[in-house]
Amino acid sequence: MELFLQLIVNGLVIGAIYALVSIGYAITFSVNINNFAHGSVVVLGSYFGYTIIETFTINLWLTLIVTILLGLMIGLIIYGIAIKPFIRLHGWSNTLASTLALAII
Repeated sequence: MELFLQLIVNGLVIGAIYALVSIGYAITFSVNINNFAHGSVVVLGSYFGYTIIETFTINLWLTLIVTILLGLMIGLIIYGIAIKPFIRLHGWSNTLASTLALAII
């Protein structure tokens, strides 16, 4: 029974992560900005959270707030470096190439 409950919790967590990524892609494509670095930002945020919990051993809720703020800062940096300069060029391929290059980096 304990294994079954653990599998249910793991399934809900993985489903929540998939939903978060898909909502991010839906919002990204609805504003006509192709951000292929979106998945990298999600992974980077999870690494931030894990590192904060393991290094500083602080509360889970405080770690969640700090991780959200760090993810927001990374998203704003990506917007400022890889998206905003190319929006003025009026081509979707420019933002596509810059965010794809950023995702690879």
